[in-house]
Amino acid sequence: MIRTITLNTGFDETYTVSDLEYGGVRDVVDYRSEPSGKGINAARVLRGLGVPVHVYGLIGESDRALFSTRLAMDRIDCTLASVPGNTRRNLTLTSVSQAAPAAHCRAAGFSLSDDEAVTQLVDRLAAECRPGDLVSIHGSTPNGLPVDTWTRFARIAQEMQVPLVVDVYGAPLLSVLAGGGVLCCKPNAAEMAVLPAVAGTPGEAGVMAALRFMLRQGVALPTVSLGGRGLWSVIEGRVWSALATIPYPKVLVGAGDACVAGMMAQMMDARSSPRDIIARGVAVAGAHVAGYTGGQLSARSQDMQRSIVFTDQGPLL
Repeated sequence: MIRTITLNTGFDETYTVSDLEYGGVRDVVDYRSEPSGKGINAARVLRGLGVPVHVYGLIGESDRALFSTRLAMDRIDCTLASVPGNTRRNLTLTSVSQAAPAAHCRAAGFSLSDDEAVTQLVDRLAAECRPGDLVSIHGSTPNGLPVDTWTRFARIAQEMQVPLVVDVYGAPLLSVLAGGGVLCCKPNAAEMAVLPAVAGTPGEAGVMAALRFMLRQGVALPTVSLGGRGLWSVIEGRVWSALATIPYPKVLVGAGDACVAGMMAQMMDARSSPRDIIARGVAVAGAHVAGYTGGQLSARSQDMQRSIVFTDQGPLL
């Protein structure tokens, strides 16, 4: 079982419009709303891949019933802890005429005055986590919570001796890495800038510095996501980039979450090599960006995995 934790959940509302023109009036041709948050997005992909998953998350008290119902429709089991206020709504615009995503607008997350709801989630995770599980922590922490909030969940994984995957950013990322016990960490080009070794180091040198820092912090499979330049990882002392070619991208949001989901799915197979894990993550992200979902995503990502291009970027000195 994979257990994902998301503290800043939301609803992603996607409008497909006939065209975009600043100041103009156009038609909405499609609308979709679904529960979101990085760990929620990853869980939806995992369900499409046929991997058992349980999500833990905070939810605005007025949205709890709707959020849990929508997750049930996606066949995702959940543990939710209510907090005051509403859950954020994020906006994505897709243009039919441009045949491509146009913009994604992210709303502010929760602001909390105490960590009572977080404690509920920590306690449930501690009670439900079992040997053979994998725990993953995702995204930002609500305003008002201590910087070490994510380490409370990380300790559960360490105590249960189960793999821990980290996809968080900012100062909380440094706090989690300092605690050790991380199997995989995947910042993107912007998120890696918080790492001390990266500050002021541009380009590929910055990527190498980020990978080196994570490796020294005990991360078994450090990775950096560079979007169109692929996923860069350390495998047996050398840096490799892995890339899938997507001629016609259709989905703007969630590629990184799909990548993490693909990697975690492969991690559940104890026979997997680091190269297998990276290839699966890149292939699943590629299938997601190409617009595939559910069972179609699983089938398409299997096809894509056979054509992932690995490039040796040299030793990690």
